[in-house]
Amino acid sequence: MSKKEISDTTNLAKLDELSALLNQNSYTMKYVKGIPRSSISRWQDEGLLDVDDGDNQKWRKFNLINLLWLSVIEELRTFGFSISNIKNVKEQLFASITLEDQQQYPLIEHTIMEALVYSIPAFLIIDKQGEASIVDDKEYVKQLQAEQIVNHIVISINQSIKDNILHLYSTPIYTRSSVLSKQELKVLSAVREKNFQSIKIKKKSGEIDMIEGYETINTEEKIVDLLKSGKYQNIEVKQENGKIVCINRKMKIKMD
Repeated sequence: MSKKEISDTTNLAKLDELSALLNQNSYTMKYVKGIPRSSISRWQDEGLLDVDDGDNQKWRKFNLINLLWLSVIEELRTFGFSISNIKNVKEQLFASITLEDQQQYPLIEHTIMEALVYSIPAFLIIDKQGEASIVDDKEYVKQLQAEQIVNHIVISINQSIKDNILHLYSTPIYTRSSVLSKQELKVLSAVREKNFQSIKIKKKSGEIDMIEGYETINTEEKIVDLLKSGKYQNIEVKQENGKIVCINRKMKIKMD
């Protein structure tokens, strides 16, 4: 999956494809920026890192999530965080969350996907006890204004993406400067989707609740594959002389 394919898509089914890309163990030590092999081995022994060693540590393989997490560990060690506190951060970031379509992803993975797909700014906030949360720029300012955040450090997930997987990086769209909410950013992303012939926005209690996108599907695609590709969809099949000549699909994208 290329950067263009990531930035163009709003199809929830393609998140599985992106997830597979992020979890593919195909990166060797040469992709690790500025962290010696000895530190990685120590962090692995201390339970801070789960990686595929293969037959031996010389051929240790990483996925993209590993590379980003390594950069977070390095930052936290620089700030003097203890091993136990970093373990606490790890437990929180790698805990699974359930989306409205019932798909489950680790928090850190879902955050990376939102940053790649929607260019959402993502900040990892950590206090001195290792209590962690991830917020966008709007929520961060909101919590600061409400005095809900104690003394903390902030790590930009977007910057970590830029530093470690630059070929997928997209400049984050800051809601304070663009005056766009997270839901509005998703609408903008849907408008940019080249497959949709038309888009319908549904609101609930004054807020954007769902986007409906209408598209014509390549008739070479199998119906069974289409049925597996998304939860919120209606498919219309037109036949002529026993052959499928047109497939129209209405995709429904539920707002978080």
